[in-house]
Amino acid sequence: MLAVMLAPTDVDHQRSDLPSLEEVRRAIPASCYQRSMGRGLRLMVTDVVLYAAAVGLAVRSSAALGGLMLSLLTGLTVSSLFVLGHDAAHDALLPNRHLNRLVALVFMLPSLHVRDGWVFGHNRVHHGFTVRRGTDFVWHPVTPDEYRDMSQCQQLVHRLEWSWAGAGVYYLRNVWWSKMIRFTPPRRSAPGVPRDRRIVLGFFLAASAGTLALGWRQDPTILSALWMWSRVLIIPFLVFTWIIGATVHIHHVQADLKWYDAIDWTRSKAQLMGTTVMRAPWLIDVALHQIFVHVPHHVDARIPCYRLSMAADVIDAAFPGVIQQRPFHLRDYFRATRNCKLFDFTTGQWLRIAEAA
Repeated sequence: MLAVMLAPTDVDHQRSDLPSLEEVRRAIPASCYQRSMGRGLRLMVTDVVLYAAAVGLAVRSSAALGGLMLSLLTGLTVSSLFVLGHDAAHDALLPNRHLNRLVALVFMLPSLHVRDGWVFGHNRVHHGFTVRRGTDFVWHPVTPDEYRDMSQCQQLVHRLEWSWAGAGVYYLRNVWWSKMIRFTPPRRSAPGVPRDRRIVLGFFLAASAGTLALGWRQDPTILSALWMWSRVLIIPFLVFTWIIGATVHIHHVQADLKWYDAIDWTRSKAQLMGTTVMRAPWLIDVALHQIFVHVPHHVDARIPCYRLSMAADVIDAAFPGVIQQRPFHLRDYFRATRNCKLFDFTTGQWLRIAEAA
């Protein structure tokens, strides 16, 4: 019964009248693609100042609770930096390719991301094969049969990672570690990965040495040094993994969003109907740079983050009813983590684990 209730009702995922991506792109005016040096620099300066302020306050805080709260704030600023780095990695943030490459490299350092590894996994694989079974690796669903074949330990891990609290664990293990740190793409596809890995490692070691020294200077004990290292570097990184993991879950795991077998997959269905446009409150939109206005980004990743809302309006006006638009509510994430545990590719429905049993 629940599977029927969760099945798509307002969107027909089998519709054959979808416009092609080329038709949608032709409908988007040149103004939506315009990259602004001034606007991009303002966003960059703002994010850097906020990150520096959060780190500075975390360093100066002596209270345990205050330091923890500032660590959470620092994690949010790391996420903001990462989103701009992600935009630059698409060559969309600034009207200069070389500057975009540099910004992507630097702005991804606090989140310990390897730029060229990210470009290969995210830009080429995720964007190239969005919601396609066996290819898109970001929140790739598990089928009921696959779940039943898991060991008890694997099932527990799946339950944790697909819970509302486990988004960071999922992202840390399946994206950051497996596809960023441990995985090496073909050298011809991402020749800069070894170099960028060394840069990220150098940043981590330098930041670790600096924070440990600051903690020791405040109070010459190992505990003080480790607490400084944790609240300035480690906890913000873990907060970031939860924020970005939950964000990507919201983008591609909803009761009315479908994944496709290769035989049913098309670029139009994937990019137009494999994600949503969510209108978030102003503060979230500012902090995460319109990241929840996601359909235009998948239609054409060259659209700068500060033009996504305008592009979504254009697409909706040109092709009414094709894209899903809704207000952003965090409760939708909690609902999806309860109801979308497994996916049946035969029926195109998300299931709870109890239903699969």
